[in-house]
Amino acid sequence: MSHSQSKQFGTDQILLKQEGKELLNELNLRISNSTSIHKKSYEKIYLEVRLMTDTIENSNQTKFRISYHRLIVDQWDFSDELGIRLLNFKEQYLNLKNKQ
Repeated sequence: MSHSQSKQFGTDQILLKQEGKELLNELNLRISNSTSIHKKSYEKIYLEVRLMTDTIENSNQTKFRISYHRLIVDQWDFSDELGIRLLNFKEQYLNLKNKQ
C-alpha cells in the first residue's frame, strides 16, 4: 500500500467510525422512543453497529456475521433515512475490511 493509499485508508476509517457513532446516537433515540414491538430490532441493530464501529481500526479482529440488514430490508419502510444510512454503513464497513 503506497503512502497516499495508506493516508486515504486512514481517512476512510475515521469517516466510517464517525458515521458509526452518529448511527449509534440515532439508534439510541429510536430505542428510547420505540414500542416494545420495534425495540428488540433496534437493540439488535445497535449491538451490531457498535461492534462494527469498535472494530473499524482493528484488522486482526475476528470476523463476525452482520445480519441487521435483513431486518431493515424485511421490516422497514424503504424511504427511512436511517435504514438507508445503516445499509450504506454496512457496505462501506465490508469494503474497508476487505482492504485491510
